[in-house]
Amino acid sequence: MGPLTDMLLGMMTSPWIYGVILLICVIDGFFPPMPSELVVASAAAVAWTTGTPLLVLVIATAALGAWLGDTIAFLIGRRVGLSRFRWMRRPAIARLSARAGRGLATRPTSILLAGRFIPVGRVVVNMAAGATRLPYRRFLPISVLGALLWTTVSVLMAIVAGAFLHASPIMAAVAAAVLAASIGWVVDRILSSRRAAADRRLYP
Repeated sequence: MGPLTDMLLGMMTSPWIYGVILLICVIDGFFPPMPSELVVASAAAVAWTTGTPLLVLVIATAALGAWLGDTIAFLIGRRVGLSRFRWMRRPAIARLSARAGRGLATRPTSILLAGRFIPVGRVVVNMAAGATRLPYRRFLPISVLGALLWTTVSVLMAIVAGAFLHASPIMAAVAAAVLAASIGWVVDRILSSRRAAADRRLYP
């Protein structure tokens, strides 16, 4: 638990909590170090165990923020491309951008939905969607679905943690944050394994 999540836990009874959740989820869409999974899971866990904040508003603000952040990343990619800034030209990012671009050409739905669960991946994939000129009318419904799925998974992790740790909202929040953060790691490992298997088939 970092200082940001500690601050969040201290704000649970404040109406500002919904604005904080919205802002963090928006920024996380184009700035990976912002830990939106931890924040949403923590807020949802406390909401589930104590009734404050309102869980339905946590879900609504998180989903809206996630969608807005993904849309901003898409527009950045459309506007500046994938090589304007130095961090975009780092080998690992450049490889991920190239793979995302190739995948988006044939299976944009699966690439965008999977990328939503990977903190750095979501930024690169959404920027690649903009840079490769994926039509926004096609991007829009996929990004909305991805935001809703991501929020649902984060909240379900919080509910699971809250069910086992109902007497301790803080511990439930910690457990939910860890579970939610693990989702991205698991998805990333699965996709990496699939890419490695595909590479072995192409280059035995």
